[in-house]
Amino acid sequence: MQGLWYVALLAAFASLNSCNLGFDLGVTAGAILGMQADLGLTDDQVELFVGIVDLSGTIGAACSFLISDYLGRRRAFTVCASIFICGIFVQINASGFIALLLGRMVVGLSVGLALSLDPMYIAEIAPAEYRGTFVTWSELALNIGIVLGLGADYLFANLSPSTSWRVMLSCGLPAPIVLIIVSLVALPESPRWLVSKGRTQEAKEVLAKLCLEGDNVEQMVDEMEETIRREKDVDGCAALCCPTPTVRRMLTVSLGLAVAMHISTQGTLLFYGPRVLMQAGMHSSVDAVGFLVAVAIVKTLMIGVASAIVDTQGRRVLLLYSSAGIVASLGMLAFSLSTTPPIIGLSYTSFFSFFVFFSLGLGPVTWLIPAEIFPVRLRARAMSIGTVLNRLTSGAVTSTFLSLTSTMTFQGYYALFAIVNLGTLGFIWYTVPETKGRSLEEMDELFSGDELPGDVARRRLFGRRELPEGAKPVKTSESTPVTKRTWFAGYGTVAP
Repeated sequence: MQGLWYVALLAAFASLNSCNLGFDLGVTAGAILGMQADLGLTDDQVELFVGIVDLSGTIGAACSFLISDYLGRRRAFTVCASIFICGIFVQINASGFIALLLGRMVVGLSVGLALSLDPMYIAEIAPAEYRGTFVTWSELALNIGIVLGLGADYLFANLSPSTSWRVMLSCGLPAPIVLIIVSLVALPESPRWLVSKGRTQEAKEVLAKLCLEGDNVEQMVDEMEETIRREKDVDGCAALCCPTPTVRRMLTVSLGLAVAMHISTQGTLLFYGPRVLMQAGMHSSVDAVGFLVAVAIVKTLMIGVASAIVDTQGRRVLLLYSSAGIVASLGMLAFSLSTTPPIIGLSYTSFFSFFVFFSLGLGPVTWLIPAEIFPVRLRARAMSIGTVLNRLTSGAVTSTFLSLTSTMTFQGYYALFAIVNLGTLGFIWYTVPETKGRSLEEMDELFSGDELPGDVARRRLFGRRELPEGAKPVKTSESTPVTKRTWFAGYGTVAP
């Protein structure tokens, strides 16, 4: 098997990594109810249990580039899945809060190590014209994992508290075991990583299986070697600590999206979904978990839609629609919870619409753009930094939810974050370029232009089409055709 079908198969295998992470997200929502009843956990202990996975995840994220850069992408899958299994075993055998927290920290370490791994691997093996679709499979797999986790919650919710949460967590063991076997037997190493290590012949053999009809393997390897040669004298850490203007723009976009993903509050709506729904008027925790299962299924379907259109509609467009929809959904949720009694129908609608819009853009594209914009020498380190910020933001938001909602009410909490997410919308509009159709080796050119996307959009809005004085025109390439009406400097492709 070779070509596009082979790439699709490898992308599906690699996405099992995100399925593990999604299962942990989904199963926690129902499992903490059983844990609290069985072990007598306080609300403060529940907050710590939920938040510690992100805080320990920052340690894993900070070290993730060491594994993926030095061991290779393929072996990194094996390591991360093994750590994940250890964390689950510690949790299901815990008889007290300390042991439970230790297991949760081990799971968090695995999450931090693995979060950016499959988007990066898929981006490095996929053809440019299909890269967006295949990379978003990792987000699709994450949502399938959430559905499976919530499904386990729903199936075993009626067991005794001492048994239910242990059975729920145990259901997460098969997927990482399969990933370990696949990573040892079936996954090839990333050809770009192989070239960066001087293993050119192995890279050619892998590319021969990955290439589409008409692709020139020798030319592709030459382009990779040329890119790496340009970066040879650049130390990865130094380039990120003292970045050039081009790398600084890449970092701004990448780190900004990593933070934006979790200040959207999607983590609180997943982990504490049953509490939010019962605050809105739902009376049974089992019904609340069932509602979350339905939400997760819709969320997964929307990821499938995003995956199908991201390479035609573009990354930037999906992010803008997604961010605007999140602001509207959070605003509606805050309003519905502020009435007495809460407007149940509006609460449910806004809950659903939030995840529809999140899954349309901010969910799948957040890791797609960093995976495709950085040079190979910087990619793992840059995504490691993004993952650290992502985990810190997630931990800060989820671990303070109960405290903040008790102080400022549920409606005040979501009203505040509706305003915060207006800032996300402005950030995306002004700084995030369109990257669809570009090869990984062309991203440096894309981010070295003279204008930000917001400048382009503003000139377009007011009908001004000439280039600014001194601006560089867009360079054309086979993968990014530019028509004669393209009128901006090269930082994001927007053809009127």
